[in-house]
Amino acid sequence: MSGVRYYAVKDLKVGFQVMQPFQNDEVAKRAFINAAKNPSSMLSQCPADFELWYLGEFFEENGSFVSVPEFICNIGGSNNG
Repeated sequence: MSGVRYYAVKDLKVGFQVMQPFQNDEVAKRAFINAAKNPSSMLSQCPADFELWYLGEFFEENGSFVSVPEFICNIGGSNNG
């Protein structure tokens, strides 16, 4: 049984933003980094304030959400391993 993977941007000044589904870490990272390239985005204006986190998987079959928060990267692309 495979679930839908959910990610969120963490604003270090406020907390986690709205969760979004992505196929895997690399696709989520690409979307995060691309959003940071938009000069009008808050990610672009204050890059040190934002991180991308994997939050967990949602299983449609039974409605469960397994939360295993994990840091993915910051705007500069660095990660935990």
